[in-house]
Amino acid sequence: MKLLLTLSIAFSLSLSVSATNPLVVGDKMPELTLNPVGEEAPLLLTDLRGQVVVLEFWATWCSPCIQSMQHLKELEEQFGDKLVVLAVSDERPARIASFMKNTDFPFHYVEENDRLREYFPHRVIPHTVVLSPEQEVAAITRPGALTEAFISGLLRGNMTTLPLKEDRPWDMNTDIFGLDTLALSAFQIQPARPEAPTHSRSYRKGPFKDRRRSFVNFQVPMLYRDAFDISVYRMDYLEEENPETYCVDILVRDSERDQLEAILQDSLQAYFGWTAAWQARETEVWVLSALPDGITLPTAEAEAYSTSGGDHFTCAGATPAKFADYLESHGIAGMPVVDETGSDALFRFDFSFQPENSKSFFEALAGMGMAVKKEQRVIDILVLEPPR
Repeated sequence: MKLLLTLSIAFSLSLSVSATNPLVVGDKMPELTLNPVGEEAPLLLTDLRGQVVVLEFWATWCSPCIQSMQHLKELEEQFGDKLVVLAVSDERPARIASFMKNTDFPFHYVEENDRLREYFPHRVIPHTVVLSPEQEVAAITRPGALTEAFISGLLRGNMTTLPLKEDRPWDMNTDIFGLDTLALSAFQIQPARPEAPTHSRSYRKGPFKDRRRSFVNFQVPMLYRDAFDISVYRMDYLEEENPETYCVDILVRDSERDQLEAILQDSLQAYFGWTAAWQARETEVWVLSALPDGITLPTAEAEAYSTSGGDHFTCAGATPAKFADYLESHGIAGMPVVDETGSDALFRFDFSFQPENSKSFFEALAGMGMAVKKEQRVIDILVLEPPR
């Protein structure tokens, strides 16, 4: 990280720009003034000396962040005033204030500033930094790694080690497979790339448009998930304790664009030898339905690409089935979602809600003329078994 920062400074065109080196475990935390949301007075970090301080970088749209907050709340309640959680976000103060109103987490919510970003750069949240009572950086980790024993040790003056969370800087356009743009078809499998984050890539333009997929650092079941275009809620497999990860790349001929997923399935089967079989099972699902007056969204003429996240789904042309896929694949429901709206028309979606406020979700659905309800349905589940 320091090397990358040095290089970026060396090649900077503006000599007037200065940067602060990121802090690492063991470094002393510099003096810092923070702006708490909903509080008049600024917060001086030095005023918290003698307490364990957790700097929790998060966002309201980040479901894993909000789930982790319950764990941090329990720790803060257990240690009382010996532990302070500062929830750090770069979102608008008004959005944070709304989150505070709808939840009961006893944290200080502070605005992320340039110095915090420089001290603790990260790409993925939640991102957790722990300061000792002496205000040394004791851990840069994930919230789930924080334990009662670790905090108790810090309060006694003992610095133990937690797993280090490292966000690897990576250009997502990097082609680690080095595929020639004139290639007609290809299938490659490479070992894991420790220097790269787990990610996949679809090619929507250029010579590989709609006929190539790349996967970096994927476990085998997750490769099958993408090959069959399903969510984890429609899969059944035995999780390994320390699963291997692979880098996989597939390119099909121009005439085989529509068969890309099927060819990927066959290629995975030939290489890994896992058994993949569909089983009909009755399970609990969310049923997406239309309200009596019907779907009230404006209609669209053609399908369009969507943008989505843990708190929104926007698309200029999508069916209710595609919206149901969003609710399922983003874990909004935490279970399979079945479309029973009875409509295959295209609509313009501009859906958003506050994840911490379930009422806002159902109101946003109703505003589109739709609703969801838990029901039992028989659906197909993909059962995966490794070779024996």
